[in-house]
This record gives sequence, C-alpha cells and structure tokens, in this order.
Amino acid sequence: MDIIGDADEQEPARPEREVIGWRAVVRPADLLHSLLDGLVALGAAIALAAVSLVIVLYVAISHFHGGPGDFFALAVWLTGASLGVPLRSVVSFSEPSEHYKAVTVTDLRVIAWLLTVVMLVLVFRLVRRRERARPSAGLAQSVVRALLTALVATLGLLVLALVTTRASVFGYPFGLESITGGHVGSRIGLEPGFVFVGPLLLTAVAALAGAAPAIPPPRRRTDELARWSLVLRQTWRQLLITGVLAGTALLVYGSVEAVQHTGGRFTVLVVIGLVLMLPNLAIYGTLGGFGTTFYVTQRATGPGSGSGLDRVSRSIGIFDSFRPWVVWLLLAAAVVGTLLPALRARRAVRAGRLGGADYPLSGVWRAALAGLLAALAWVLLGAFSYSTSASGTLGHLTSLSESAGPSLLAAAGLTAAWLSLGYLATSIAVASGGA
Repeated sequence: MDIIGDADEQEPARPEREVIGWRAVVRPADLLHSLLDGLVALGAAIALAAVSLVIVLYVAISHFHGGPGDFFALAVWLTGASLGVPLRSVVSFSEPSEHYKAVTVTDLRVIAWLLTVVMLVLVFRLVRRRERARPSAGLAQSVVRALLTALVATLGLLVLALVTTRASVFGYPFGLESITGGHVGSRIGLEPGFVFVGPLLLTAVAALAGAAPAIPPPRRRTDELARWSLVLRQTWRQLLITGVLAGTALLVYGSVEAVQHTGGRFTVLVVIGLVLMLPNLAIYGTLGGFGTTFYVTQRATGPGSGSGLDRVSRSIGIFDSFRPWVVWLLLAAAVVGTLLPALRARRAVRAGRLGGADYPLSGVWRAALAGLLAALAWVLLGAFSYSTSASGTLGHLTSLSESAGPSLLAAAGLTAAWLSLGYLATSIAVASGGA
C-alpha cells in the first residue's frame, strides 16, 4: 500500500493549461520595441525632411525670417504629405461694419517619394531585425507586433499634425495678408483624419512584410508563395533597372535645362532639388517610359468663369505632340529594364541557380496583377493636386483646381502590359536556357 501510495505521490503532475489571451500575445517588451521602432522611423523621415528644407531654403533665399519651429512644422507637413495626408489651409476675413465674411479653403496633395521610401524601409528593417533578435512565439504575436509598430508611427504623426497646425510659417499668413481692416484669421496644417488612411495602411504593409519571414506559411500554399516570390523578384528587378535609368535621364535632362536657361544660385537650387526628388523622377520616368501620358489640368468654376466651367489641359508623352528628346530615353530605359532581367535569368539557368520550369508561361497573370497594384499605388498616392475655393455671405462661390499626373487607367494598363512582357521574356529565356 505504501508502495502504491508512494507511486501515486510521485506521479508526474498534469501540465498546466496554457493561458491564451492578449497578455500572452502583447507583452511589455513588445510595446516598448514597437514604440521605439515606430518613433525611430518617423523621426528619421522628419529629420531628413528638415535637413533638406534647410539646404534648399538657404540656397534659394539668403535672408528670411524663421526659426526651428518653422522648419520643424514644414518637415512634419512634408512627411505627412509623402504618406498621403493632404495639407489644408483655411483663411477667413470678416468685415463687421458691412456684414461681410469670406472663407478661402486650399487643399494641397504632393508627395516626396524619398521620405516615403525612408519611412517604409526603416519600418520594414526594424521589424525584421526585431523578429530575428527576439522571434515571436506564433503567428498572432508576429502580426500584433507588426501592427503595433505601424500604429505607433501613425499615432506619432497624428500628434505632430495636431501640434504643428499654425497660422503662419516664416511670417507668411497664407493669403489675405494685403487686406487692411476687418478681421483676418488663418490656419494651416495636416488633415488629422487622413492619418488613419494612408500612413496607417502603408506602415502596416511595410511592418507585415518585415515580419513575413517569421510567419510560418500554410503547407498547402507554400508552392504558390514560391511562385509569387519569383514573380515579385522579377518585377522588382525590371522596375528597379527601368527606374534607375529613367531617373538618371530625367536628372541629367533637368540639370542641362537649368544650366541653359538659368544661372548662379537658381541653377544650384534646381540641381539640389532634382537630386532630392530622384525617387520621384525614377517613378514617373518609369511610367513615362512605359508610354503613359502625363496631364496638367486647370479648372475654374464660379460666376466669373463664363459658362461656369473653364478648363485648360496640357499633356506630355511619347504619343503626344510635345516630345522632348528625354522621352525617347525613357522608352529606351523601359526596353533595357525589360530585357536585362531576362538575360540575367538565362545566365542563372546555365549556372544551375534556376530551373527551366521556374517561370511558366501560365504565370504571366501574376506579373500583370503586380503591375496593376504598383501603378495604382503610384498614381493614387503620388498625383499632385491643388484646389482652392472661396465663399462669402453673398452666396458667391469660386474655386480653382490644378492637378498633375498620369491617367490612372493608362498607367495601370501600360504598367501591367510591360511587366507581363518582361515576364514573358524571362520565361522564354529560362526555357531556352534550360533546353
């Protein structure tokens, strides 16, 4: 009996039931690392914007009134705009003696792709480094960690958008400054509500991409993910080669034009601006090389615009009447970007790094879909738009809008077509190289 009793006492205890809940997924260390990663990425983008603004403004203007607060506010606005947040200015004027009130609202959407790239690449690499140093316990924790980083960056931008809303920058009150008498008020800053659209979505995608290696894929989808990996690698190479060549061509073209038509300080300013906007040149040069026509449209409505709608549109492109020599260089960049990855894939097959069936012809739809998504992101996020409207107590409404950028349908269709062509070239090269 004692032996049985001792055996019962020595029987291993049952394992405790694992507690699954938010405490097991979100730990204090995860919150701390997400806070640091999100703020570091946001702070680096704002610091780069501030340094760039200091360089450009001091080259453009030798003497101006402003302090660190003005540069910081402009840097925050430029960073937020580069993530898809519009900049809004509201100027009001009232004349109590004449019972008159006017309000002018101006919206500006412009993007500096350099800041976008810096912000998203930092989020991607910081999340990936954290997953390698402190691997997640499972899928839920990896996703939560990534989304927390994106949320921290978004909330940080929201706070900065609220605190940098002001009446003037460098002493400029954004309109109606020449009116004397009455009451004039102005306010300019980022639209806080839009922070939860573009910035949250973009940083979440970058963070999830950084955490992707730590997320175990379902077994049944491993082959499909491998096919997509090859297609995305091929797409990236084609866009990278085309973008580098097209961006360099536009940089040289802009610098030559600046030297021929300007001089001195303004030439240096143009060259510095082109260097800082090199990612913009690469993206739009790629679209131009694919054959996309760019439009600059101005539209005015109101009592003084004749029939109520005055519209002026200008365009530039390969198939347009205005074709500078650089447009043909962009087309050559697109051709080189399409053929060079195919030649590299053929060499990889002969070296044994690729198989002859790695790029089947039936997978061309993946390249087309990747082109559609890339073009949608470029056009919807990066199109320039400027609109202003004025209204008063007498019921008059006047608005002026200006936009610049490619046609969405043309950009999406042509990008999909060129990436499909690049995939087909690679598929043929791989098949012939393995034969």
